[in-house]
Amino acid sequence: MIARPFVIVSGPTSANLVPFWGSDLLSVSITDQAGYESDEAVLTFKAPPFSPPPKGTRYSIKAGFVPGAAADFGSFTVSRTAFGGSAEDGETMEVHCRAADFIDKMKASGSKHYDPEGGFGTAGKIFESLAAEAGVSALVSPVIASIEIPYRMRLNQSLLDFATELADEIGAVVKPQAGKLVVLERGKAQSGSGKDLPPILIDRRRVYGWDVDIEERPAHEKTETSWYDPKKGRVGRENQSFGETGGPFSALHLTPSQAEAKKTAATMVTALTRWSGTGSFEMRGNPAAVAGAPVILTGFGTAIGAIQWVASSVSHTIDPEGGGWVTMVEVETRE
Repeated sequence: MIARPFVIVSGPTSANLVPFWGSDLLSVSITDQAGYESDEAVLTFKAPPFSPPPKGTRYSIKAGFVPGAAADFGSFTVSRTAFGGSAEDGETMEVHCRAADFIDKMKASGSKHYDPEGGFGTAGKIFESLAAEAGVSALVSPVIASIEIPYRMRLNQSLLDFATELADEIGAVVKPQAGKLVVLERGKAQSGSGKDLPPILIDRRRVYGWDVDIEERPAHEKTETSWYDPKKGRVGRENQSFGETGGPFSALHLTPSQAEAKKTAATMVTALTRWSGTGSFEMRGNPAAVAGAPVILTGFGTAIGAIQWVASSVSHTIDPEGGGWVTMVEVETRE
């Protein structure tokens, strides 16, 4: 028996709008991002007579294979609509949706001091405050939450930009996801709940198409980060060696404390791994594939298979009428 994909799109008027749309619905695409950007979904229809749904309309998407259970891809809100056409494909209407409906609030600019006297002092408390300003809760990795931050100032900066900047400095990734501000350790293949993500297995014999680009990064023997010691009135330096030959790689700016200097030096090490690479793989639909998961490549040779890869994004495109489901996995070298 050949497994056939199915998709369920529930909206404000129906538990499943797909039968109502029928052949007018050409495809449903979902893109899961591992980085800072919100996840997206695109519903592609045949062009007019349909009128676009209002901005903010909420859809929930599930998909799977018959027989089998449906995977929940989450809820999305309409952000914009695009129209186009060609002699080959005809006219289409694309309804673009994003997963985080609080992203507009995260773009609001403002200024604020973050120090222990104000009830902060750690990365976790700062991220929780930023999330609260956007009207949501924060889900922060315990390792990241415990990092001491003696002082930070947000000056005419958006919540998201400030959160992203802080995350970069302390080796974290921040992402609006599932109605929360999720902050995780960079390079850790974990979900927002802290559980390890199952690896995505990709066999060369089963892919529709692929490409990989690998380059060797410049070698450094250590990273160096400076910090100002107010008690001694001088600049201190923290080093982190990582077993290569070559000169040191130094941070451009001073950090506020020794603890942050150590963390920054360690974070720079992860960014200076020996090999850097990207790639993409197109395959049969895999509902279990999610961004941020480790990727294991087999049959591609030692030069590719021996490198540790992680999924930077995963896109699913489902054709309800034609019965097709294609998953595209974008990969990068794991720090």
